[in-house]
Amino acid sequence: MKRTMCVLLTLLLMATLLVGCQAESSSDASGETETTLVYYCNAADTGLLSTPCSLSETGEAAIQEIYSIMQSRQFTDGHSAVPEGITLNHVAWQENGVAVYLTGTYPDVGTVEEILFRAALTKTLIQFQDVEGISIYVNEEPLTDVSGVEIGVMREDSFLTDVSASLDEEELELTLYFINEAGDGLAAETVEVIRSGEQTAEALIMEQLIAGPQETGHQAVLSVNTGLLSVQVKDKICYVNLDSVFLDEALSVDQNLVVYAIVNSLTELDDVDMVQFTVDGSADVTLEDTIFFASPFERNMELVKEE
Repeated sequence: MKRTMCVLLTLLLMATLLVGCQAESSSDASGETETTLVYYCNAADTGLLSTPCSLSETGEAAIQEIYSIMQSRQFTDGHSAVPEGITLNHVAWQENGVAVYLTGTYPDVGTVEEILFRAALTKTLIQFQDVEGISIYVNEEPLTDVSGVEIGVMREDSFLTDVSASLDEEELELTLYFINEAGDGLAAETVEVIRSGEQTAEALIMEQLIAGPQETGHQAVLSVNTGLLSVQVKDKICYVNLDSVFLDEALSVDQNLVVYAIVNSLTELDDVDMVQFTVDGSADVTLEDTIFFASPFERNMELVKEE
């Protein structure tokens, strides 16, 4: 049985993102000072506020200038939305938008801090002439969500519903499978976890499997050093991309049970029927020279033993 309980955290972010007028900034050949709105976090970190500022630059230099203002200005009723240590390297103009290249340690995607930053940056930069949306690159790589999917272009309406929805917290009851005490089958284990931000149930399941069992007698199926590179669902197939630790630090257990512990855990979800494994992006790998990952795996409940 697949059961899900939802607990919504009521935040004021939706309201604060929907209000406020927008002053369009345009390139002025005469060199006159430009005025635009700078968005920043309110004191409670539940939404955004804005304040006008004057710009003396145009083009990319103006974006560098306004990012510097977002980053360094002291706000009496709030604080900068730019996370500490994130700097703007350069921008690249695209059709109807701009790609923003950032450097530094980017916060976890889907957290309140990260969502407010993306919303503030987007709402600030789309005021520039011909900028209808922005995309973010971090250390030269496109920004992705927790499942490894590119977030892509963000526009004004990207944060009318997505931001508030992303800040909801949901309590999930997950059924996970680990190796039983005898080592000859799988044992089910039920855990309750909190999904926050843009975390997916698939990512949470993999994180819990890597963390290991909670019940006495159950055996781990993955090394705690295993890296989850991405996990996403398409057409009821869950694509799980693990790093090479999955092969290099395989535990001394039946690896067939390892594979089906993962498959059975993920197929507990309504939208997953099969699981396709890749290692460092490649499906052309084998486990113990007997388990081939070229094709997706279906659920196998015959391996589950009664306790």
